[in-house]
Amino acid sequence: MIAGGIVIGAMASRLLPPILATVSGTVRARLGADPFKILENDHRTLETLLDKLRNSPDDSRAGRAAAFLALKRKLGKHALAEEDIIYPLLSEQAHAVDEAKRLYAEHAQMKIHMYELESSLTANGMWRDRIRALDELIRSHARDEEEKEFPRLREMLDEQRARTVSGLIYREEALVL
Repeated sequence: MIAGGIVIGAMASRLLPPILATVSGTVRARLGADPFKILENDHRTLETLLDKLRNSPDDSRAGRAAAFLALKRKLGKHALAEEDIIYPLLSEQAHAVDEAKRLYAEHAQMKIHMYELESSLTANGMWRDRIRALDELIRSHARDEEEKEFPRLREMLDEQRARTVSGLIYREEALVL
């Protein structure tokens, strides 16, 4: 009996957040919220986390590690939403196949940079060059999405589709706990 309750509790803890996030995103869009605002807010959070990591002192390995893990988690959640919802929309609905492929490729580059950064966090000085390269890539990528791709998608989405997209974005991000 207790084991069954534990299993049900564990399943609910994994399934409930994405379901609630989908509903939340849909309701927000119905109330007029821009479905891309969460992604733009993510960009600002990622930039803040990059600044925190870049400005951490050389002798603060624990602080660097904590900032890196926060960055990795946020970037993972954000990338999941874009790769599973936004880039397919760009490719299939906006007929921007090349743009979608380029954005996927930039995400792959970010993942490589993250791996290299993680492996260099304990080496004094070397991690600073890696954080600089990652920072430049993320800021350029975010600017491109916010100035070109998100406006393109906003123009083509009707109100109903915008609500659906909003719900899907929130759901995807909620999948990473």
